Amino acid sequence: IKMSASEIDPLLLRAARGEEVERVPVWMMRQAGRHMKSYRELCVKYKTFRERSEIAEVATEISLQPWRAYGLDGCILFSDILTPFPGMGIEFE
Repeated sequence: IKMSASEIDPLLLRAARGEEVERVPVWMMRQAGRHMKSYRELCVKYKTFRERSEIAEVATEISLQPWRAYGLDGCILFSDILTPFPGMGIEFE
């Protein structure tokens, strides 16, 4: 049995393409996890916002915490608007 892309692609991607979907997808931004104990524990280990947004493994974990906890259709990557600056040679505190 061969399945079409719309049958195997996640709900959020199908909705983003404008396809008809069975329900409205639900996702959370990174702020969604601030109330979670697991997020607060990471904040103890990674004290600065820059650490939490610039260490890929930490940013990924923060992004996935609410997704795992609530079984959502997607999540938005934990990052910051300033994250690209060091790569462009612009330092900041």
